[in-house]
Amino acid sequence: MPPRAEEFQPGNEFATLPRTGFTFSLLETIEASKSKMDRWVDIQKAKIEEEAADYDRKLKEEQQEIDDLVAKIATAQSERGLKMNPDEDENQTANILNKKALLELQKQEIESKIHKLETECRNRTKRIEEISLENEKQRLRAEEARSLKNRVLEAKQTTVDDLTRGILYYKYLGLDFEKTEGENELRFIFTQLDPEVPTRQFSFVLQVDRNDKYEISNCEPSVDAIVLVDVTHRLNRADDYMYLAQRMRQAFVETLGHPQDVHSC
Repeated sequence: MPPRAEEFQPGNEFATLPRTGFTFSLLETIEASKSKMDRWVDIQKAKIEEEAADYDRKLKEEQQEIDDLVAKIATAQSERGLKMNPDEDENQTANILNKKALLELQKQEIESKIHKLETECRNRTKRIEEISLENEKQRLRAEEARSLKNRVLEAKQTTVDDLTRGILYYKYLGLDFEKTEGENELRFIFTQLDPEVPTRQFSFVLQVDRNDKYEISNCEPSVDAIVLVDVTHRLNRADDYMYLAQRMRQAFVETLGHPQDVHSC
């Protein structure tokens, strides 16, 4: 099938390229967030360790105070050789129990706080791992985008180089193109064919019919119908534009020294 004219419009090289939606500033934002989370986790761990150490210290102090009080009671009883007043003994025992209960309550509160902080740390760690994974995905996307950009630039440069060589080749052949008033038509114009009049023009019109088939018409001067059948057949089969230019140029050259009796255009 012959290509449509709009397919060759300049500036369409990137029309089919995928959009990545990628910005490099996102990577910097993610990395900064990860650093902040790392610092927060370190601070929370330090607080947990500090509170745990403070709890152990208070527990030891309270336990030592209880032990000292019990020792004093035992010493007093031993020195006096008798038991303390039952009411006083009951009050001392109640104080000891109250202090133990208070210590137990403080212990539970500290353990609950430690558990809460540990849970938050685990959640933060999980979030950091998720961000690290997303960071890696973004890095891979960035590499893919850079690779795609490099491939596009290389392909674009190759296209430009091929186009430059093609233009030079056509100029060497004395070939030029002209848009006609008809729809889906293009006029091919050759010069440098007639040694006596190098500027003399030899032309034909290439058009695409409703069935998307190539046709050649308006040959000036006329060209043998057999040549036109051969050229259009090969063009419709393989889109061989190089053969079109070379064979039609040869056909026009042949009209200079070998006039034909049968013409079709």
